[in-house]
Amino acid sequence: MNQKIFEIGRSAYFRYPQFQPLIEFMYRKFFLKPKFSGWGMTTEHELPWKDLDENNIFSKASIDVKNFEFTKKTAGINKKM
Repeated sequence: MNQKIFEIGRSAYFRYPQFQPLIEFMYRKFFLKPKFSGWGMTTEHELPWKDLDENNIFSKASIDVKNFEFTKKTAGINKKM
């Protein structure tokens, strides 16, 4: 049933452009389910820390970013042209 409603909505979306904002709202409200909601945000995307292996990579990258020191050398800025 949901698939049939989805197909009707998709065809109406392209056939009647004036209803696109309404159809987009209804799609977000009734068809998209958030994958994460918390810390003041809600997203429909998968998060990098959901999987254990990706969590380790994400945690290391997060620590590296916090400890990164931005200098002229790391940015590749050179006065000599």
